[in-house]
Amino acid sequence: MELIFLTIKIENISLRLANNNNNTDAAKVRSHSNQNNNRQMDIKQIINDNNQVLVYPNPTNGNFIIETKVNSLCIIYDVNGNEVFTQKISGKITFDVSSLIDGVYNINLINDKSTINKRLVIVK
Repeated sequence: MELIFLTIKIENISLRLANNNNNTDAAKVRSHSNQNNNRQMDIKQIINDNNQVLVYPNPTNGNFIIETKVNSLCIIYDVNGNEVFTQKISGKITFDVSSLIDGVYNINLINDKSTINKRLVIVK
């Protein structure tokens, strides 16, 4: 058996994004309805916003704390998507969730720049 090695030389490769936009932050997104949308997302901003929110202790058995640097609307949903709590928050807030049943809850913090999602587990 004889091995053959093939060498391919590629030169002058360029990347062309949607609408001749060569900005690496831009991307062409195609929806399920086949309509074209150009969206610009700043991943660094999403990660930084998400790191500005602390939820602890997690899991909790009754009380937990949310720390945020941004004024936000805090909405907590149960696993079925039912809203169980809503409050405007800023800074460090302690929540008493001892009246809620054990399970996983979704926390949405909404402000003018982003929506931050966190999970909370209640185990008694």
